[in-house]
Amino acid sequence: MPLRGGSKSIPYKNIRPIAGKPLFYWSLKSAFDSGIFAAVFVSTDDDIIARTVREYFPLARIIKRPPELATDTASTESAMMHFCGLEAFDVICLIQATSPLTTAEDFSSAWQYYCAESFESMATGVMWKRFFWTPDGRPVNYDPLNRPRRQDFEGWLMENGAFYFTNREILENTQSRLAGRMGVYQMDDNTALEIDEPLDWMVVEKLLLERTAPSQLDSLMFQDKLQDIRALVVDVDSSSSDGKMHDGNSEKMRKNIRAENFQDMLKLLEILGITTCVIGEVDREKVHRFNDCDFGTKERLSQLEEHCLAWGITLQQVAYIGDDREDIECLRASGFSVCPSTADNIVRSEVDYISKYRETEGVVREVCDLIFSALRKT
Repeated sequence: MPLRGGSKSIPYKNIRPIAGKPLFYWSLKSAFDSGIFAAVFVSTDDDIIARTVREYFPLARIIKRPPELATDTASTESAMMHFCGLEAFDVICLIQATSPLTTAEDFSSAWQYYCAESFESMATGVMWKRFFWTPDGRPVNYDPLNRPRRQDFEGWLMENGAFYFTNREILENTQSRLAGRMGVYQMDDNTALEIDEPLDWMVVEKLLLERTAPSQLDSLMFQDKLQDIRALVVDVDSSSSDGKMHDGNSEKMRKNIRAENFQDMLKLLEILGITTCVIGEVDREKVHRFNDCDFGTKERLSQLEEHCLAWGITLQQVAYIGDDREDIECLRASGFSVCPSTADNIVRSEVDYISKYRETEGVVREVCDLIFSALRKT
């Protein structure tokens, strides 16, 4: 994976966070997870990038790229040839960080296809059912006099630049990633997007978050955790508030807790032996239906630990709902962590479960339903 430090469209693009992780993380993780590579290398001219890669992937091998091979005009092939002069290999896979939607299955399936067809080089692409024209008005891939219906049009594979396989002999002889007996591995339509401009970033990040968000179906994997939950802790600055500011008696601006909207659920949790707790600056009168409250809490994890000690449970028996970076320590320490759909991207990357709801009782209600469902199975 070539990762140079310079980028004019998006500064330090390769390590900029997207969906809670650096851009390079997604496709590099898929490469490791695929299990098909004897070794995974990163070629970079930048020490900051090298350190960041090591933080996430200690097993990645760093190749120091000369500055002249990392300019705006230097070709990717020049970095490949530099690598070729340093390492022995039969087949090299060029991985593009700008295609973070690449999956481990893409790598493994493409490799099987490459070997089965005895290709000497291979690109990746997506099926594109569009009609193309040259700038001077000539049709490229269809006859306008016999315009095919979409369902009858086979389409064309558009190279998406996700990754390439090239055998060493072809690379050395042609200094090109594609030559000899070539093939194209077809990927999902969404992978047509490469991150080159800020708008691409926004679209791809949304797709990554949708792909990585735990869903209702994924809750089955948390059955054991949910069956052991003995406390539900809610950060009132996020999920349990109505998102509106209200004047309190102390003339401070506070969030209004609408406990009355799910008081039946809280009562049922109490019957089941599950404690409910609110953390944050709240109006005491608004949260009296909760069993336990913290007011003006700063060190949330230490407060949570103290409460667990008082309740006679462990942190692993806590379901914690939060949406702010101040909640991350508690989310990491808890047995089941949840955030609303609008939470900070960094928080989203840390939790077990991302609610489909934005705020208020929706998130709490969903978590209660998950707990009730798990308990019914015991």
